[in-house]
Amino acid sequence: MGIAVLGPDVNESYCKFMVNAEGNIRFALAAIKGVGANAVDMIIEERDANGPFKSVFDFVERVNLTAVNRKSMEAMVYAGAFDRFKEITRTQYFLHDSKNELFIDDLLRYGNKVQMDKRQNLNSLFAGEQTVEKRQPKIMPAPEHNLSELLKKEKELVGMYLSAHPLDTYRFEVKHFVTHTMQDIEDFLVWKRTGQVAEDENNKTEEEPEEILPEELIEELEENTEEQKKQEKILSEMESRQVAVAGIVVAVRNGTTQKKLTWGNITIEDYSGTHSFMLFGKDYENFLQYFQVGIPILVCCTMQKRWRAKDDSRPEEWEARIKSIQLLDNIKNDIKAIILMLPVTNLTPDFVQELTRQAEAYKGNTELRIKFIDTQNNISTDVFSRSHRIILAPGILSFFEKENIKFELA
Repeated sequence: MGIAVLGPDVNESYCKFMVNAEGNIRFALAAIKGVGANAVDMIIEERDANGPFKSVFDFVERVNLTAVNRKSMEAMVYAGAFDRFKEITRTQYFLHDSKNELFIDDLLRYGNKVQMDKRQNLNSLFAGEQTVEKRQPKIMPAPEHNLSELLKKEKELVGMYLSAHPLDTYRFEVKHFVTHTMQDIEDFLVWKRTGQVAEDENNKTEEEPEEILPEELIEELEENTEEQKKQEKILSEMESRQVAVAGIVVAVRNGTTQKKLTWGNITIEDYSGTHSFMLFGKDYENFLQYFQVGIPILVCCTMQKRWRAKDDSRPEEWEARIKSIQLLDNIKNDIKAIILMLPVTNLTPDFVQELTRQAEAYKGNTELRIKFIDTQNNISTDVFSRSHRIILAPGILSFFEKENIKFELA
């Protein structure tokens, strides 16, 4: 539908979820864990009375800091409610100054002092108009922020990822090494259990049309049947091939059965949803190192029937059985070579010079090969660079994307 769910914002959010002027849904301030309704009311009241907040300093100078206390401020920072103020990042609120004080604490002290000075001036108007001195606390230089930690906090406070997803950092790995999603695994298991293809939530409609002509109904049924056949084909192919999924570990459990067999349950989340994998005995021991919440992993598994005793009369069940796990951070290290597919028509002096510059800038251990393609004569030539090995860093990958260079991995 093209409607985006935007994060909370001190200049646009209200107590409840609302639709903004662009037609997108703006997250509610009161829905942030740790931010009370009274604090939200004070923010909205001040904003309505005196206009949008110009900066985070302007915010603490104006709002009631008894209602909007330290806990509320911290929760709003992590939830992204101050992200519109580009002069400061979420990380910088929690950096120490030269006196070993956190910036967020300096900020609140500053806001309280400005408000107290304003009140004192109001009480002494007979002495002449005075200007409140505003000595803003210094924003410490921003280090490289830990995106995964910030997103973990964001999800903890608002219940979902809004500003980004932890997998965004691994777009390359997801594009080239992942074959399926967690939702695909869930759909496969539903299909095996019920014989029915799970209905696409995006295609569900709350309201039925007032009138459907027979021809339109037949056409819709035919389209649905074709779509169902396609989905069944995709699911059936999962039986005969290895399935690779990537995600973030969001939950782990472990224990021991009555027969003293160790077991573990690991829940992994990707863009589509979550799936929990069960491991027993040696499998559990082999993959125990990955039972850490927050780490990004690539899981290769097969879809197979779950083991059961011969006298077990329960219906047959299927499961996703883990065969291997790798850290997403290590995937690029295992790539031996990258083969660039270059049409000979692209080989201008400027292009060759820039490609050489990129290879010099991103030196690494991955072999650089090139397949020169002459479409006019229907021939190609394979060469490899003796002088350049590269690292598949975001910078050189962006160059490949910008120049529309297709490549294969080996």
